[in-house]
Amino acid sequence: MASAAISPDERISSDAGWEMAKAYERLRQEAKSLNERAGWGSPEEFDQELPPMIDEVASVRAMSSDELPDNAISLGRKARVLLGLLAGWAESNQEVFELEARFKADAAAKAKAAAEEAKAAAKKPPGF
Repeated sequence: MASAAISPDERISSDAGWEMAKAYERLRQEAKSLNERAGWGSPEEFDQELPPMIDEVASVRAMSSDELPDNAISLGRKARVLLGLLAGWAESNQEVFELEARFKADAAAKAKAAAEEAKAAAKKPPGF
């Protein structure tokens, strides 16, 4: 699914490069927030796996208008790769999230069954 969205054969315009870089940063921030809330890893580990592009975006913005198009295209190429990594991260963590949810549901069901069993045992007269 993730690879279908990022074809390496597609040419990137400077406008598309900007948009891809901005989209990556926006999605990355959302993913980092989710990563921290879920406790899936430290912020440092997240930054290593999915590095920020904010400094590069700022430095390209500061360039002269002559240099801007080529650098925005280069930024877009990098963003395309990082968006692919981000998509892979999201897919793998979705599986982790679903497993955690199943384990919690199973544990809750077992706890409820044990509580009902204990309640039923308490209602039985002594010796039964």
